[in-house]
Amino acid sequence: MPNTFFGLSISTSGLYAASAGLNTTSHNISNARTEGYSRQLIYAKADDALRVYQQYGTIGSGVNVYQIKQVRDEYYDVKYRQTSEKLSENTTKRYYMYQIENFFNEMEVDGFTEEYDSMFNALHDLKDHAEDMNYRDAAVNKFASMLDYFASISTNLTRTQNEANLEVSNQVDRINVIARSVATLNKQINSIELNGGYANDLRDQRALLLDELSEIVPIETSEIPKGNGANDFRVTINGQALVSEYDYYSLKVVTREDSINSVDLPGLYDIEWDFGDSFHPQALSGGSLKALFDIRDGNGNKAETYTYVDENGVQQTGTREAVDYKGIPYYINKINSFVDTMCKEFNKIQAKGQDLYGNSGADNPIFVTSDGSDTFQAKTAQVNKAMSEDPSLLVTTANIKEGVAGDELIDEMLALKEAKLFQNGSSKYYLQSIVGEISIDCERSSTLEENYNTIRGTVQNQRLSVSGVDEDEEAMNIMKYQEMYELSSKMISTMQAIYNKLINETGV
Repeated sequence: MPNTFFGLSISTSGLYAASAGLNTTSHNISNARTEGYSRQLIYAKADDALRVYQQYGTIGSGVNVYQIKQVRDEYYDVKYRQTSEKLSENTTKRYYMYQIENFFNEMEVDGFTEEYDSMFNALHDLKDHAEDMNYRDAAVNKFASMLDYFASISTNLTRTQNEANLEVSNQVDRINVIARSVATLNKQINSIELNGGYANDLRDQRALLLDELSEIVPIETSEIPKGNGANDFRVTINGQALVSEYDYYSLKVVTREDSINSVDLPGLYDIEWDFGDSFHPQALSGGSLKALFDIRDGNGNKAETYTYVDENGVQQTGTREAVDYKGIPYYINKINSFVDTMCKEFNKIQAKGQDLYGNSGADNPIFVTSDGSDTFQAKTAQVNKAMSEDPSLLVTTANIKEGVAGDELIDEMLALKEAKLFQNGSSKYYLQSIVGEISIDCERSSTLEENYNTIRGTVQNQRLSVSGVDEDEEAMNIMKYQEMYELSSKMISTMQAIYNKLINETGV
């Protein structure tokens, strides 16, 4: 049979429950604008009934708040992170592709069009003044100016490749920081939940870190109960554990030994796990890290072949890696292909004629390479120094004995402007097609970024509809728990009056 003061105990449990509800509501309202916060609810049940030796058998013993737990839907977390990886990938690609587009857009304004036309205008002027050294000098200078323009584009692209490479290192560092923080939070969460609580705010912190991590690399998470309230929480990337309960595994950048593209900067980074296994960013389904590798290494899925000498001294042929994205190497190769073709075509015409000294033009080509190779690239092609110092070496006719004013070879040079040297198109068409490709890639990245941003916003709204703080709902909770508190207090006051009557006035 309950003691005489059992009513006070019941009312006190109501006070405690109302107080817990008010405190939880206050916590929700305070964090209504806190990023990553999930609203919390109190879970209460009637306390165990007390058996009494009366006809009614048992009597209620009050209320028991057995848990305060966050409201969160794992399904929306997974959808949000899957969308984030795609959004981040396209945001990163859009950022770098717009830089590349800006380099090439100058062609249409004061870049290629002006330089290209100026070079052929100088040749046109030389046609009627083949014997005039001033016109010859002007033509040679325009050749040099044209090469300088393409060299500047190549340099800008290389700088952007270096920027992307440095960002790879920054992203790897951030992954490691997040992995370490998640492992630490796992330990803190388990230490609380082993004692029967629920680490709501720590779980929110962990979820926010995982949201950030999903923007860098695609992740999978799992939480396996171990008993006694503890859980084994794991994070994996492509099936490889990044975090396993209290342990985490770091990534590191290492200098690449073999270049994927011949135009690559030396010292580009690859990624490895700290225990030695390789990490393959191209196998990732999304994320900013994959985008950086696509931009930095992308060669349009065109693997280069190269020759090398094996350990037996035999020359062999190898194939580099194909990266299925039109990144910086792809566009550098496009520029190099243009420069190589134009330089060789001009040199062919130069080789047909004689300079003002009667020497063969083949002995002094217009264009040479700074590294002595037979392939002209934007960074290595330059005007023959001897010709720059003495424009007399530029040929205009096949036979100087017929007169220094001969200009038939200039006509051949002028014909190169509209000649179909590039995929059955002129040089202008070829370069405009490059600009068109870049524009398509930029538009695609921008469109996908916008689409995934919209999708993620929708998923986030759905997630907030479950876990977000609704201020109107919290206001109703304040009134509900306030009324509950006041009624429990009123009950205690009533019980106090009854006990006063019973103890102090009965039998007097």
